[in-house]
Amino acid sequence: MHFRKYKNTTEIVFSKKERKLISEKGKVIINYKDGRHFVNQLAMIVAEIHLHYKNNDSKFEKTLSYGDEEVRLK
Repeated sequence: MHFRKYKNTTEIVFSKKERKLISEKGKVIINYKDGRHFVNQLAMIVAEIHLHYKNNDSKFEKTLSYGDEEVRLK
């Protein structure tokens, strides 16, 4: 798995083997070592969103998340 970052989006790209495992198991299992790298990548994405996206949307900083929101995948 790796991340491809673009101006307004980030793709999480899975290898063929990873896609097969996800298809078979219906979930992703990440050990602690790899989890740390995964979380660090996500933190970088969140930081970039907070630094850059808020300039394009004045309502962005007022938007709250409560943990039960559905994430729309594209």
